[in-house]
Amino acid sequence: MHGRGCITYGVSGCNGSYDGQWECGKIQGEGELVSPSGVRSPGVFDNNLREGPGVHTSSSGSVYDGTWSGGVMHGGGLVKYADGSGYEGQWHAGTMEGSGTARDNRGRTME
Repeated sequence: MHGRGCITYGVSGCNGSYDGQWECGKIQGEGELVSPSGVRSPGVFDNNLREGPGVHTSSSGSVYDGTWSGGVMHGGGLVKYADGSGYEGQWHAGTMEGSGTARDNRGRTME
């Protein structure tokens, strides 16, 4: 597959999809991945992995808006959890690392 296209996958009526750019049969470029559980990930993909800026909304309602590298959160980003807490700052290989500010669900902050 090469160019723009959509694929739907799943088992027993529990479907996910990808709608966006493809190159040589791999997810490559801008698109949106939606998992069977409702996780939504619009953004840029490289060799089937998230890369660069993008948003990720989990089925629990948490939202990450920031930079990706190799399919994980890496660089600057903001995560807001369903309970109102969150973190804004640096990420390294999918974990909070470096400077940043955490906020609990009552609005109290920690740096």
